[in-house]
Amino acid sequence: MTKTIRNKLSFSVSLFHSFVFDFLNITTNTIFECKLSLNDFNEEQHRKYKLTLNKYRIIYLIGNDGVIEMEKSSIYTTDPDKYSMYFIKLDTKIKKTYLDELISNFEIVKVKDLGTIFAAANILIRPE
Repeated sequence: MTKTIRNKLSFSVSLFHSFVFDFLNITTNTIFECKLSLNDFNEEQHRKYKLTLNKYRIIYLIGNDGVIEMEKSSIYTTDPDKYSMYFIKLDTKIKKTYLDELISNFEIVKVKDLGTIFAAANILIRPE
C-alpha cells in the first residue's frame, strides 16, 4: 500500500476544517479513518463528517484485514468469513447499531492483499 499511495497521501494525522483525520487525500476528496475493529466505529464522528464535509468520501481501514468503502458499498477483506459472520449475527441482533444499518447490504470482496485494492478499485485515484 505504501508504494501505491506514497506521493498522494500524508501518513500523519491531518487537521482540516477543525477535524482530525487519520489520513486525508484532498486531491481525491477522501477521508481515511483507521479502526481496530468494527466495534470502534463512531456514529457521531461519521455523521459529523457527512454533514460538514459531504463532498468527501469516507473509507474505513479496519484492523489489518478490512477496508470499507462507503461510496461503493463494499468491504474488501483478506478474511471474508469474519465479515460474513458479522452479517449473520446481524439477523439475530435485537438492536442494530448505526454501522450495522449502514453496511448490512454491502458486498464482501475477498482480496489477497489489501494494498492491491487501492489502485485496482480506484479508491485513491478518481478519473479526471
